[in-house]
Amino acid sequence: MESEPGKGSTFTLVTPLHYQNIIYTPDESTPEAAPKDENHEKSAGDLQPAAKKHGKRVLIIDDDPDAAYLMKENLDNKHYEVIGSRNGREGIKKAHEFKPDAILLDILMPGEDGWQVLNDLKEDPATASIPVILLTIVDKKA
Repeated sequence: MESEPGKGSTFTLVTPLHYQNIIYTPDESTPEAAPKDENHEKSAGDLQPAAKKHGKRVLIIDDDPDAAYLMKENLDNKHYEVIGSRNGREGIKKAHEFKPDAILLDILMPGEDGWQVLNDLKEDPATASIPVILLTIVDKKA
């Protein structure tokens, strides 16, 4: 911060462009998946962990990559491992494959909405005990 009486103040904020020590394996099922690269930024919908390395595993099922990224960034990387999915069918498949400790589920998705995905998860004995948090992020809507 720089301040000069009668002239005003200047505030400077520096934020990192890249986060270090976070390595994910791109999801092979998404067409835009790129080779593994520590400095390559990906949205939560494009990410899957290679192996459970730390803390709790959270599956984000959301068709909006910006909303998924926002949720991923708000989880503490030292305590949570984030897996992303951009649609309900893929999310259910990843719930079976990765056995997450919790699922963040968007309700407003095209095609199969979150209510149907929730119903399918809770009817399946393999995924029925996984806690599901229903969450929808709506930008600039009344």
